[in-house]
Amino acid sequence: MSRLFVPLQRKEFEALFKLAENELRDPRQQAAVLVRQGLEQRGLLPKDPTISQALNSAKGKGQNGSQSS
Repeated sequence: MSRLFVPLQRKEFEALFKLAENELRDPRQQAAVLVRQGLEQRGLLPKDPTISQALNSAKGKGQNGSQSS
């Protein structure tokens, strides 16, 4: 896996952490999700149904008030 340093403004950093918390992801994973989605939307990467399905199932966890143990 390749790594990339992305400098963020404070508000961007805080928004990323808030979104990651809402979607029960590590902020680094959330950033990777956002990059992947942006590249797919721009037609630079093919839409991968396996990844989309995994993102949707992960996004749905915890949103109905239940927590996994």
